[in-house]
Amino acid sequence: MLLAAVAPPAVGTTHDYDIDIDGSIDTVDRTVSTSQGEFTVTQVGRADAGDTVSVSVDAPSDSDYTITILDSEQRFRRTADATGDASREFGTGGLEPGTYAVVAGNQSTEEVYAGEPLVIRAYAVSTQAAESVEQSDDLDVTIELDEVESGESIEAVEVVLADDSENVRVDASAVNDTHYSASVSTDDVDAGDYSLYAVVRGDDQALGENELIGVSDASTVEVVEQSDTSTPDEGS
Repeated sequence: MLLAAVAPPAVGTTHDYDIDIDGSIDTVDRTVSTSQGEFTVTQVGRADAGDTVSVSVDAPSDSDYTITILDSEQRFRRTADATGDASREFGTGGLEPGTYAVVAGNQSTEEVYAGEPLVIRAYAVSTQAAESVEQSDDLDVTIELDEVESGESIEAVEVVLADDSENVRVDASAVNDTHYSASVSTDDVDAGDYSLYAVVRGDDQALGENELIGVSDASTVEVVEQSDTSTPDEGS
């Protein structure tokens, strides 16, 4: 699954908070369970080390809370206090490639009201694929990687085809050092519009999975109903 995010220290049950990371891509909603609670992720943010990341939070008007960026060891890497609906900018200088958690919560009680993953990229990722595919046909995808931060090993490259409720994930095969390819089966996919994106995983762990070190933009692919190619019987 795409959102192997970093687990916050503890997670609240309130649904009055919502986080949006500028430049993120939407993903299938996923509830992440940890020994300390659960939270739902709906997107993945992306940035390069040295960039500035803009984070917006929808929150109750009278609520005081802290926006925090946590690393995979649950260390506070960036913090900013906020009240009600708020936007804050965070520099990413000194953050190593990998998956971080952007959370809104109460630092004194360690309660987290909302959380979304942020990927600091080691690789810029792009995809090429047809804009539409017929059900039961494979969607051929080409993935190109451009290293933006050295020293990170690639454990896997994956392609994701997803809508609001389901997703298909396929491992890509290396063509050379910078290009990968994958064929996504649509045998069990309903007709409709889907988001297509690719992710790169490194060899460090977050939530029991290899954490993300690259995420592409999302493009739209239409899965169309299989055409009827049968020939009607001729009358005698």
